Amino acid sequence: MPLRPLRLGDILDAAIRIIRFNPGATVGAAVLFAAVPLLIPIALTGVLLPTADFGSDDAAVLISLGVAWGGALLLQWLGVTLVTGMTAQVAYTAALGQKMTLGQAWQATRGARGRLLGLAALLLFLMAAVTLVYVVASVGVVMTGNVMGIVAWFLITLPLGAVLSTWFWVKYYLFAVPVLMVERTGVLEALNRGSRLVSGHFWRVLGISFLTVMVAQIASGVVSIPLVFLGEVPALMGASEAMVLVALIATQAISQIVATALVTPFLSAVTALLYIDVRIRKEAFDVDLLTRSGAGAPPP
Repeated sequence: MPLRPLRLGDILDAAIRIIRFNPGATVGAAVLFAAVPLLIPIALTGVLLPTADFGSDDAAVLISLGVAWGGALLLQWLGVTLVTGMTAQVAYTAALGQKMTLGQAWQATRGARGRLLGLAALLLFLMAAVTLVYVVASVGVVMTGNVMGIVAWFLITLPLGAVLSTWFWVKYYLFAVPVLMVERTGVLEALNRGSRLVSGHFWRVLGISFLTVMVAQIASGVVSIPLVFLGEVPALMGASEAMVLVALIATQAISQIVATALVTPFLSAVTALLYIDVRIRKEAFDVDLLTRSGAGAPPP
C-alpha cells in the first residue's frame, strides 16, 4: 500500500490486496470464527426438528433451538471482533511490507484478546441497554392509546435513532479495534482515541465506510443467492415439513458463513486502512511506518 494520504481507490485496492496476500489471516480467520459457533445449532436443528412432534413438544424444541442459536450468534459476535482485531494487525503489518499467516495473526492478538472481548461486551451492553430503554418507552407510548402521539413518537424517534446510531458508529465504534490492536491501549482509551482521530474527518470516514458496507453487502447477497434457491429444493420435491425447515436453516447458516467470510475481512481491512490514512493525515504516521519498515528514516 502507498504510504501517503489514501484516496478511495487506494483504500479499496489495498484492502483487496491485503486479503489476497494474507488469505489465511483474513478469510481463513473469518470462516473459522463464523463457522465454529454455528456448528452446534446447525447440528441440533438437524437432530431435533425431524424427530419433533409438532403440536405437542414443538415449543420445547423451538426454545432449545432459540437458546442454541442465540448463544451461537453471541459467540460469533465475539469471534468477529477477534477477526477484526487480527485484520487490523494484518493491515498494519502490510503497511510495513510484510505478510502474516493465520497463526501469526492470532499470535499478534496475544495480550489484547481480553481487551478486544471486553470492548465487544461493552458495545453489546450499550446497544442492549439503549434498545431496552427504547422498547420500554415505546410500549409506554403505545399503551396511552393516543394515535397521534404514537405516530409522532415513531416518526421522530426512529430517524433520530438512526442518525445517533450512525454518529456513534463512526465517532467511536469504527476505529476502536484498530486503535486497541495497533496502539495497545485500554478499552475506554481506544474509544476516546478513535473519537479524537475521527474529528475533522467524520464525513469522509462515514462516506467511505458506508460505500464499503453497501458494496460488501451486495457482493455477499449475490454469492448467497444460489444457496437460497438450494434451500427451496426440498419443498419443491415434497419433503416433510421438518426436513424443509432443516434445509432452510442449514442453507441460511451456510449463507451467513459465506457472507461473513467475504464481508468481515473486507470491512475490517478498509476500516484499518482508514485508521492508518487518518493517522497519516493528522500525525505524519507514514514517516513512522517508513522508519519501522526500514524504507526510510525520520526527518532530522
